[in-house]
Amino acid sequence: MPHIVCRSYTVMLSIVLMAVLLLSPILVHAAESRMLGDVNGNGMVDTMDSLILYQHTCGSSFLTPSQAARADIDQNGMVDLRDTLALYLLTSGRHIPTDPRPTFTTSATILPTAVTTVSTLVTTTEPIPPTTAIPDSTETFAASTTADASSIPYNTFTTAVNSGAILKGIDVSYSQGKIDWEKAKQDGVQFAILRCGYGQDEDDQDDDEWERNVAECERLGIPWGAYFFCYARTEVEALGEARHALRLLKGKHPTLPVFYDLEYSSWQGNLCPALYAKIATIFCVTLTQNGYKAGVYANLSWWEDKLTAPVFDSWYRWIAQYHDECQYDGIYQLWQYTEDGHVKGIEGLVDMNECYVDFSSIS
Repeated sequence: MPHIVCRSYTVMLSIVLMAVLLLSPILVHAAESRMLGDVNGNGMVDTMDSLILYQHTCGSSFLTPSQAARADIDQNGMVDLRDTLALYLLTSGRHIPTDPRPTFTTSATILPTAVTTVSTLVTTTEPIPPTTAIPDSTETFAASTTADASSIPYNTFTTAVNSGAILKGIDVSYSQGKIDWEKAKQDGVQFAILRCGYGQDEDDQDDDEWERNVAECERLGIPWGAYFFCYARTEVEALGEARHALRLLKGKHPTLPVFYDLEYSSWQGNLCPALYAKIATIFCVTLTQNGYKAGVYANLSWWEDKLTAPVFDSWYRWIAQYHDECQYDGIYQLWQYTEDGHVKGIEGLVDMNECYVDFSSIS
């Protein structure tokens, strides 16, 4: 009998050992899966992992092979911007996006009615990692010109600049003060792009006239969009600016896009084209995923020299060039043609624009 019992234990032990050997690859894979996102290998996924991955993406530090394996959140064999955003979402209690890359469709016309569509990416009720301070914005910025702006005769709405324009409008900020929007509409303003703010999500970086300008445009039925002045020099700062824009846009329904204003040469003019593309991607995709049309504003030289990545074709393009014609070779939907405009109801000068797309027909 003892021999039979011993033999039974031996058989059972053999079965257990075989099971362990057979299941070990599965158990190891499961353990590795639980390690995804734990970049520093401390047994938890937290904001420190997100910061380490962000630094790697920006090139300020580099991951070891084991760290890279844990940082490849989407398991596509590489560590890239997608993983950086996904890990940010993980550490913020959000879910991993299926695809943050924007796509668009165009019509057969030279100016497409493009609609950016991507899967759910970012909502911004959660805090973001700390970022560097930015200078206070009290100055105004003008587009580069190829002609003397004062010589351009198109500074009222009485003369068409481009016969293909659907609407003629203005863009304004606190610099224009309290606008008499009724007079402006009577003088020919058919749309307005309103500055909402700049920089990180702080109340003192909201535009002082934003709420009033929106309310007046809504009251008078003037189609409006928004622009947000960009200070971001990193992807994390771009996410903070997107969060700021979403707070200002909450509960509002602009007909025209929300434009990311990239033009501050003395602060961010030495970035590489790839980083401009990443910054714009984070802002614009965040906006589109929260139900807004997104675009980018810049002057002609920025479009030709800095904002050259193909991803910029995914969003609406607003060109600033103070000239008798827009000389940009690519596709664009709005053109800011002078900063010396005269409009009733506005004291001083104002930027004037043409729009070539019927945004009211685009959901």
